[in-house]
Amino acid sequence: MERKILIGIAVAFLAVMIVFTFTSQYTARALLPVITAGEADRDGWVDSSAVHYDESGKAFVYWVVPKETILGEALVLSRYPVCVKATKGKKIQAKGAEQLNQIALRCNREMEDGMKVRLDEEEK
Repeated sequence: MERKILIGIAVAFLAVMIVFTFTSQYTARALLPVITAGEADRDGWVDSSAVHYDESGKAFVYWVVPKETILGEALVLSRYPVCVKATKGKKIQAKGAEQLNQIALRCNREMEDGMKVRLDEEEK
C-alpha cells in the first residue's frame, strides 16, 4: 500500500516538473528583450540606429548571433567593430557591417554585449 502511494507521489511530482519546465521555458523567452533586426546592404549602408559608439568614440554594431544552449537555440548580441565611412540622412555606411546577416537596429532595453534577445514577432 505504501509503495503504491510513493509511486503515485513520484508520478505526480514528475508530471508537475514537466509542466513547470515547459512553462518556465516559455516564460523565460517571453521576458527576453525584444529587438528589431536588419541587414546592411552590400556597400555597408545601415540604419543609423544600428551604429553605436563606445567611450573612446569607436563605432560598433550589435550582431545577432544564434547560440546553442541546453534549452535550444538562443539569440545573443555580439559587439562587432565597424568603421564609419559616410553618413546620408538616416543611413550610415559602416565598413565591416556588409558581411553580417542580422544587425540589431532597435531594442526595448539598453543593448549589451552577450545579452540574450528575441526577434520582434512582427518582423519575422
